[in-house]
Amino acid sequence: MRPMTAHRPFDLVIFDCDGVLVDSERLINRIEAQLFSQVGLDVSPDEARTAVADIVAIAESTRGARLPADWLYDWGMQVALGFVRELRAVSGVRAILDRLAARDIPTCVASQAPRARVELALAVTDLERYFGARAFTASMVPRAKPLPDLFLYAAASMGADPSRCAVIEDSESGVRAAVAAGMAVFGYAADEDADALARTGATVFRTMAELPALLESGVDAGRRITSRSVVRLRDAYEAFAAGDPRGLDDLLAEDVIYHLPGRHLGGGTLRGRSEVFERTARAALSCDGPPAVRLRNVVGSGEHVLSIEQFVAKRHGRSVDQEVCVVWRMAGERCVEIWSAFSDQASCDRFWQDG
Repeated sequence: MRPMTAHRPFDLVIFDCDGVLVDSERLINRIEAQLFSQVGLDVSPDEARTAVADIVAIAESTRGARLPADWLYDWGMQVALGFVRELRAVSGVRAILDRLAARDIPTCVASQAPRARVELALAVTDLERYFGARAFTASMVPRAKPLPDLFLYAAASMGADPSRCAVIEDSESGVRAAVAAGMAVFGYAADEDADALARTGATVFRTMAELPALLESGVDAGRRITSRSVVRLRDAYEAFAAGDPRGLDDLLAEDVIYHLPGRHLGGGTLRGRSEVFERTARAALSCDGPPAVRLRNVVGSGEHVLSIEQFVAKRHGRSVDQEVCVVWRMAGERCVEIWSAFSDQASCDRFWQDG
């Protein structure tokens, strides 16, 4: 393989996990097909590639009854045991990670899979030494792939401009998410439809030996652009921290929609700028003192801006100090839709409970 030159082609390389770092997909599909046969559903390993939630819905519709709880438990246990016994790293991926480490190019993982499964996969294949705690999963963001939240969150957490990030993916939904995040995306097509990945926006490769040359191509220096929306959000938060709410008021459209998780500010969906501010003020007044919100980072691409914030408050003898991921959808100069996700939603819910 051609050695990488002295220049730094990307500021961050983001790897999907299943099928890119670890050869897990055929293993998982085989295990799931066997488990579905136990509840009377004839599913081939190829058919089991469908998302588990979709397959479960099909199974329950076919059976006319919910799948038993012990079946769901067996599913998790059998996948974990399969990983421990059989999981291997994708051929050639260690050489890629070693090259990137030698060049001091940061890497991380961004996966749809549950965090525990990602951590297990990295541990049993001895890939965790390359990433440490730099594994980000869909549970950390409001929306999963093919929306860009996870990749934008990874970039913000790592302090990287999305336009200077490369994503290594093997699924169409992952490629779409990376494209929406404004990142260069390379599609690993060893077992996937190369044409479909290319149509979705990926530069396709079939073996890991091809990847160094592709990464070496980098991105044009002129692509580094800080969007106006990112600047406006950062300025609005700085003004808000100084006691001036007018910046946030001007940022939100009159008919903005805010999708709130759990019991945060009462939960549900807030419609309109007035309701957002009224609910926010009411929640703040229920606290023992003014809550503190600190903007840790903000990145954006196209109509999507993502902020990572630290929320600290005390209320009824309880306290909360959590990271919050917020996604803002912009239409021109105004935000028209917002989603948020707390790092620990359960403890956040307890904090907002009355009494």
